[in-house]
Amino acid sequence: MNALFRDFRYGLRVLWKDRRFSITAILTLAICFAMNIAVFTVVNSVILRPLSLPDGDRLVLMANQYPGQNTVDRPNLSVGNIFSYAPDYFDRLGLTTVFESQAMFTMATLIVDIENSPQRLQAMVATPSLFRLAAVPPVLGRAFDESEGQIGNERKVMLSYGSWQRLFNRDPAAVGRDLRINGRPYQIVGVMPQDFVFINARSGDRIEAWVPLAFTDAQRTSRHESVAPGRWMHVGRLRPGATIEQARGQLRALDAANFASQPEWQSFLTSSGFYSSIEPVQEFMIREVRPTLYFLWAGASLLLVIGGVNIANLVLARSTMRMKEVATRLALGAGPVRIARQLVIENVVLAVVSGTGGLLVGAWLLGALTTFGLSQVPRAAEIRLDEVVVVWTLIACVIGGVLIGLVPVAFSSMPTLADVLRFEGRSITTGRGGRVVRHGLIVVQVALAFALTLGSGLLIASFRQLLNVDPGFSAEGVVTAAVTLPASSYPDDRAVTRMLGRSVDALRSIPGVTAAGVTDSLPFDGVSRFAIVFPDGVPQTQESLVPRLIVTTPGYFETMRIRLVRGRYLDERDHEGTPRVAVIEERLARRFWPDRDPIGQTLYVPFEPSEMDKPTNPDHRVTVVGVVRNVRQWDVAGQLDAESLGIMYTPYAQPFGFSFSHRRTAKLVVKSQTDGPELIRRIRAEMASIDAALPLWDVRTMQEQTDRSLTTRRSITVLTVTFGTLALLLAALGIYGVLSYLVAQRKREVGIRIALGGTASHIIGLILREGVLLIAAGLVTGFVAATVARRLIEGELYGVKSFDPTVIASTIVMLVLVSLFACLVPARRATRVDPVVVLNEP
Repeated sequence: MNALFRDFRYGLRVLWKDRRFSITAILTLAICFAMNIAVFTVVNSVILRPLSLPDGDRLVLMANQYPGQNTVDRPNLSVGNIFSYAPDYFDRLGLTTVFESQAMFTMATLIVDIENSPQRLQAMVATPSLFRLAAVPPVLGRAFDESEGQIGNERKVMLSYGSWQRLFNRDPAAVGRDLRINGRPYQIVGVMPQDFVFINARSGDRIEAWVPLAFTDAQRTSRHESVAPGRWMHVGRLRPGATIEQARGQLRALDAANFASQPEWQSFLTSSGFYSSIEPVQEFMIREVRPTLYFLWAGASLLLVIGGVNIANLVLARSTMRMKEVATRLALGAGPVRIARQLVIENVVLAVVSGTGGLLVGAWLLGALTTFGLSQVPRAAEIRLDEVVVVWTLIACVIGGVLIGLVPVAFSSMPTLADVLRFEGRSITTGRGGRVVRHGLIVVQVALAFALTLGSGLLIASFRQLLNVDPGFSAEGVVTAAVTLPASSYPDDRAVTRMLGRSVDALRSIPGVTAAGVTDSLPFDGVSRFAIVFPDGVPQTQESLVPRLIVTTPGYFETMRIRLVRGRYLDERDHEGTPRVAVIEERLARRFWPDRDPIGQTLYVPFEPSEMDKPTNPDHRVTVVGVVRNVRQWDVAGQLDAESLGIMYTPYAQPFGFSFSHRRTAKLVVKSQTDGPELIRRIRAEMASIDAALPLWDVRTMQEQTDRSLTTRRSITVLTVTFGTLALLLAALGIYGVLSYLVAQRKREVGIRIALGGTASHIIGLILREGVLLIAAGLVTGFVAATVARRLIEGELYGVKSFDPTVIASTIVMLVLVSLFACLVPARRATRVDPVVVLNEP
């Protein structure tokens, strides 16, 4: 142990003595470690770390799937629908044995009145069993009891620690008090712990309150999309020892029993391919982002390898300068093992110091990443640099330091003191093996730099394609805002419709406003509503479709500049007393009437199981009065092919009963020639003049909303470009270092060539030839590596192939130019060798 401590102290002295090398190596490795630490922290927090709930691996999500109906327009989801209905919950609750507990919940917006100042809370409406399932008790008060899941007894609320702190300054007396929510008093019964998180998709969705979910009689008996007046996420906790396969088997048996006992649903269930899915909650949360985060981690790891290779090359070159020191120690009795141990310890110390600096920089970089766009990933609120990251960094430092330290040991011969004295004053080489290793390391650097630079180039090209995508609407000059209308003030459809009509009139009166409207779902806001529809007169078959259902007021299409293809927009003539109408997208029109004019055609929206085969209720028929362009409603990269869903727009003034609860959260859209901040101020003033108790939230320009949908892709592109740029610089530095060392070693040869008449161009060509060979070998190796790893990036691209010839050619040209510049500096230095001085050296 004392020997190791002496080697450690000696290593510190050596590194301090050669500070130029030490600072260069530490800065290089620290930057590479920082990038890796920041990305690994995200990967660890989002993917690798178990859910923060007790025994979180036993939590599962159950959902109804209708693959024959194309119910989801997000083709990258491995499991389509994520919702179930109340009858499914009660069936699974009573007829399965693998679950310890089950719960249902959905997200909601609550308007809280604090001292006559309305505030918005992001809330979760959940069955009282949720807190038993989560197995996390409140820090203050109590959780809901089962009686509070009944109609008439549900006016209770639990607060998050943050909202309790913000609204009541952490006053314990808040428990038991009433809080006015959506115009009605709710009793505060408890406060959850500060770090409590339950399936919050993004940090912006952090739940601030919980209220009990009490099912109505209609909700308890209504099944499946379009018929049910509500849908919820259904979670369960498996019993200890129960497996997810056992749960799948019980759900399959339950589906079969329901199919046999419900003949009125058999046609629909058969055509839709209905089944109940189940998957771990953690898998549900991360399935979309896992490939992306692994891709980023691979890029950061490659950057770290490049940095390590660069330092290994420097260490190998530096070992030549230390021949005299090594030979002297050998002559004084130190054995080869002791020398090797010393070299390894020195580099481990170097790597640990670099890793420590990387942790500090990585912590800062992590904050920048989460504010720059990674706050949109699932479990973003849980991202933190923890002991796992620190231990992983320490292990990586030790392994990296050992590998770097073994390079000169493995590929440098141990010199004798006689060898050193014989070549005193002249350069001593490390032999052919050392040269081969140095050249091999450069080839590896160039290859990895090519792979990273190619990846960043492809992502840049992909992002440019996304920026050029036509989303189907114009965001220019449009401001959006959300408002929630409480049932206490607006109890029914008519009250909601009147309020929104007044709002639109008030918004249109603002100077400079050219159009205004209201909708329940904006592009890229993540709100989804679907409805079973099929051409009137045709029984439920494969011709049916479940398009996205969006409710709007007159003026919405004009405000968003969604182009009318044929027919007309929705307008004031479409009200409660007139026949139901709808405007549909081109893709929906092509799906139903590929050879006919869709204007005047009717769609049937079944409300009851009996209507699936026999559409008889005239109030459920919808006449198509217009066809509009396709809109990318989910994200800019959404696919618009023949199999994608379409959108059906219906008027607010002609509500379907099953969609009423969703219509209470309305999205205002205003187009104006006035700049954003001034327009937002005027919108707030006009809405306050109508109802001061309604706070506006999510106020932003439509351009901001569009940019927000690209935030994650932009972050990935910026990070990858950063990795590629750093890799390119490190590769160039590596080439420069090797060729500089080559010039130093061949200085005598160069002097002789100049003395014999060698020209500057001849000397430059001599040095460049070796550099070009290394670059060429690296490019070939990198191309092979990129071919093998192409699947890693294909999922991140849009409108660009993984082997786009333009991007590949640009990458090669850029890498060659940078590398050749790195070659030219030592090559030009070689031309300045003075043959007289060199040949007269002893």
